[in-house]
Order: sequence, then structure tokens, then C-alpha cells
Amino acid sequence: MCVVAWPQKWSFWRAFKNVFPIVLLTRIMQKSEPEKINVIASFATFTTSKQKRRITPHRFLTRKGDTHVIAEVRRTYTERIGDAQHIHFVVQTKETRFFDIVYDSRQVAWYLVLEIEDDFIKNS
Repeated sequence: MCVVAWPQKWSFWRAFKNVFPIVLLTRIMQKSEPEKINVIASFATFTTSKQKRRITPHRFLTRKGDTHVIAEVRRTYTERIGDAQHIHFVVQTKETRFFDIVYDSRQVAWYLVLEIEDDFIKNS
């Protein structure tokens, strides 16, 4: 198993290991700070049968110019960092790639924390 050393304010690994406890991570984006990304998302005041989450990301753009369309939000969870709240989204794109993206409520910004590529995940 691959362990990532993130700064204390990004304690993603601790929460992520509960999502795929037995999966071996084959490729991880390791950076000192998560990459800022542009996200097209919908924010709902209330949930409906069509929009089950208050925040739903639809696609995101990296600084390199790569656009990823989100096919499914696999999991969401929140993490309180000081007076801010980070909302993590484990998403699957239409290319069957898996990412952890984070909405930071204090900065009103989105970050790409982690990309996972693993044959076990893709075949499940």
C-alpha cells in the first residue's frame, strides 16, 4: 500500500483509506499543495429527486488545460479545517479515471487533491 505524506491541513489519506481499504494505489499525484482547478458545479438550496446533493460538480478544468467530465460522484465527506469546511468529492470521470476534488468554503475555491489509477477500481 502506498502512503502519502500530505500537509496537516490536507489529511486526505486518513479519510480516503476508508473508501478503498484493500486497493493498491498505483499512481498518485504527489504535490506539496493541491492544485487549484476550475469546476462547473451546481449549488442547490434544497435537494430534489434529480439533484440529491447540495453541491454537485459536473466537470473540471486543470491548469494544464485538461477537461474532465464527471460521470458519477462516488462519495462525499466533509472535513473541518479551522473555521473552514472542506467538502471532498471522490469522482469518476467519463474516461473511468478517479479523482478526489475538494471545495474549500473559506477560500471559495476548488482543489485537485489526488488522482487514482488502478486496474482493480476500473474493473469493479
